[in-house]
Amino acid sequence: MTTEIKLSLCIPTFNRWQFLEKTLPEYLSNNFIDEIVISDETGSDIEKIRSKFLDAKLKLFSNSNILGAFLNKRKAVSHATNQWVCLIDSDNFAPQTYFEAWYKFIKENPFESSIIYAPSFTNPQKNHPGFDYRHLINDTFTLETTWNLFGKRHVETMLNTGNYIINKDFFLTADGATKFSDYVEKCLAVDVLFKNYLMLRLGARIQLVPNMSYDHIVHDGSYYMQTHKTICVQDFNKLYREKL
Repeated sequence: MTTEIKLSLCIPTFNRWQFLEKTLPEYLSNNFIDEIVISDETGSDIEKIRSKFLDAKLKLFSNSNILGAFLNKRKAVSHATNQWVCLIDSDNFAPQTYFEAWYKFIKENPFESSIIYAPSFTNPQKNHPGFDYRHLINDTFTLETTWNLFGKRHVETMLNTGNYIINKDFFLTADGATKFSDYVEKCLAVDVLFKNYLMLRLGARIQLVPNMSYDHIVHDGSYYMQTHKTICVQDFNKLYREKL
């Protein structure tokens, strides 16, 4: 295992205690994770965490008001004390093998702060077959190439999956594109699609990592289930296609 890189696990949450209660013990015992940063929209999840878990790895923060999916992820990352962060949704789970695959990859390939290290598939669940992007591993995803790849199977889904490992400063700097601030209000279900666009504008490259996978949970309370039929995904596709 590579030990010179300290990794912060960043989890934005909003009434997801039923998931965190199960996943936090796994994360706390994971020696790839240096700290666990949780940014809670209401504070109710953190209240329960504090009542059950006492561990120096936990860094808990409550928002004074509800920020929404896009801004709460940014808030979680901003509280990390390490330069490399793993951003995971509170209702999903990244097992030990997820981190093992990433460490193996960065030891064998050039390691750059502008690379978004993304999972290449998600593990099948009882109510969801999972997403599989392994056929895209050899594709290059930059601002110049991504808009031409939208016709490929599952490209749009991959761009909105998130749950990746990224350099903290690069992630935060990408939001400097204030001309696109109105999109923050639209991106409950497609916040990652928007965020990835901002990072690609800054020179990022999305790297799908072989064997890097996580548990993607679809449930009645997920943003995906609540908003994917009403959100205007086409607005975000237009950004990619026009390369603004």
